[in-house]
Amino acid sequence: MSELRKITREELTKILGSHKRWLETRFSDEPLGNRADLSDMSWRGIDLREKDLSHANLQGADLEGAILADCNLYMADFRDANLSYTNLGEANVQNADFRGADLKEAFMQNVQASLADFRNADLSNADLSYASMWGANLKGADLEGANLTGAVSVDKEGITKKKEKGAR
Repeated sequence: MSELRKITREELTKILGSHKRWLETRFSDEPLGNRADLSDMSWRGIDLREKDLSHANLQGADLEGAILADCNLYMADFRDANLSYTNLGEANVQNADFRGADLKEAFMQNVQASLADFRNADLSNADLSYASMWGANLKGADLEGANLTGAVSVDKEGITKKKEKGAR
């Protein structure tokens, strides 16, 4: 793995402001701002609760222990990102891409994850209780010890296979 990029809090604030302008104008003839590119950056423990990072690129980012609770992460790209021990409670991760991501022991209670792609992701010991995962792709995902209590509309085939390996 290559060296992760680092930026200051002020630079992050600018990126998030530009992303907000892009989200607000992306369908206009002349969109303002830019889609947030936070890929391959280290964000361990950062508190981004309630932010709108929909469509953001977080591929390969290190977000271990971050707080992303109540965030809008619709269609965000988390491929190969480290989200272990991250708080994603109540977040909207619909259509987000988590292929190959490390989500072990992530708190994902009440997450909206319809049509999210979790192929080959590590969700071991994650708390997915009461998650809405209609149509989510869990092929090859590790759900060993994951809490799926009350999870609704889950990819039954993927869960059935993983329950045999210890999902509860």
